[in-house]
Amino acid sequence: MLISFTSSEPSDTLFHVLRSNLFKSFVLERSPPRTTWTRKCVQKVVKRGVTVNQQVVAYKSLMIPPGTVITVDLAQVLEEQEEARKKLAAEQVRIVHEDDHVLVVSVAAGISQKDLKNHFFPELYGDSVAKKFRIVSRAYRAVPSLVVAGKSIQTATSIASTLHATCRALCVPAPGG
Repeated sequence: MLISFTSSEPSDTLFHVLRSNLFKSFVLERSPPRTTWTRKCVQKVVKRGVTVNQQVVAYKSLMIPPGTVITVDLAQVLEEQEEARKKLAAEQVRIVHEDDHVLVVSVAAGISQKDLKNHFFPELYGDSVAKKFRIVSRAYRAVPSLVVAGKSIQTATSIASTLHATCRALCVPAPGG
């Protein structure tokens, strides 16, 4: 994925132009969801070579005057990020049970429902499938826990009341106890 950007800021080094908020916004608007643009990414891109006014350069201290066209190949960086996200998702979320309607996952401590919905489910199942998932049980960030998700609104609605009633029954002390 090639991205061409025309520098409009006062003269600065290549590294500072690539790290600027303007360039970061430019990259992220044209990249897949959950892409990051960090200092480490910039260093990798520069090391692999950046095209500045149609000449390949690989040193970050090059001065870039306004109006300079910078072309960056992001394909390898984006691929590495995707692999890293999938690996992290697989390490921190383990599927305990899955069928056509329900998904039960064991999540590591520190993973919230928002993390599951916005990061892990999309990485494991893709954005279009993950949007349909509805979390029925809660994930507690402080401890590892099991999370039940319905793969559709109808399934989630059907199992929610049963699951909550079961959990409440387990938490109520026995009479005389």
